[in-house]
Amino acid sequence: MKYYFIMLIFCFSSCLLAQESNQKIEDIDIEKFVTILIESKSTKINYDSIIIRTLFETGISQERYGQILRSSLEGKKLSITKMEQDGMAKINKKDNSIKIVKNQILLTLCEEKSFSIIKYNYIMEKMKSDVFLRDSIISLISKYKDNK
Repeated sequence: MKYYFIMLIFCFSSCLLAQESNQKIEDIDIEKFVTILIESKSTKINYDSIIIRTLFETGISQERYGQILRSSLEGKKLSITKMEQDGMAKINKKDNSIKIVKNQILLTLCEEKSFSIIKYNYIMEKMKSDVFLRDSIISLISKYKDNK
């Protein structure tokens, strides 16, 4: 139930992005955003090793996993065995668990920094289309890393 609540918060915050489209982003907001972004990325979750371990547990080879993913992305029909179906379901479950953990980490960091998750998501989206904002954020990330 806790995980659904977290996912609900992220969905709700994404919906509110449209309402905040004319919001001014202050320098302090950008600084907090960068701090949270860097700290959330520094929490290492080794996704590849989790997937490889899950593949090993399910008996699916990495090559076969690649074939299944490619056919899915290309929209091609590929016959897969029951074991492969079960394995892919297990991998999807692990993938969702990782996303939930990452979202929990992000929520915790936002709370610690007294920064709205809505504003965080807004800046993340705005950064994709606003070159000036993106350059400001990249500059701050570089400064932050240089000081470490």
